[in-house]
Amino acid sequence: MTDFHPIHFLQQAWDDTHSNWGKACVILFYLFIWSQVLWAIESIIAPKAGWECMYQGVSDYAAELMLMFFRAMNVMALGFLIYAHREGIKLWNVSMVFIFNGILTWLFVSPNYMDLDGLPNCDDGMMNAISTITWVLFGWTVLFLLCSVMEEWSKPRGTTAETTPLY
Repeated sequence: MTDFHPIHFLQQAWDDTHSNWGKACVILFYLFIWSQVLWAIESIIAPKAGWECMYQGVSDYAAELMLMFFRAMNVMALGFLIYAHREGIKLWNVSMVFIFNGILTWLFVSPNYMDLDGLPNCDDGMMNAISTITWVLFGWTVLFLLCSVMEEWSKPRGTTAETTPLY
């Protein structure tokens, strides 16, 4: 039977590291994953929280459609994050999280998304704060991608005979 305990994956990833880069990657990666999982769950339960200004002046049908898409996006993100949590700090997995977050960052801060026609304009301070948070999260993914690359380079190379101790 497969163990689905999240702390087990964290402990296993910590024990499998070969350098301080790997330990930093474990901390950064899992902290990112867990914070994003909590944020996705909160957004599924209360999707209007903090976004009330986006729903002013739109019809009830449009507001419900926006809520449906927002919830669906967060359910898919939640599934991806749970999968990423399970796969750990392997370079390919961390790269996929980086690419996924990079695409979301690009979509989120692009002028086409932030300036939707027909929707009321939200407070510029709120939009600037959200943009700043988005860039900080992107920087976070760059940092744990760098740590994962450094961890991958620090792993011992060679055949089994070359890496086993002589005694």
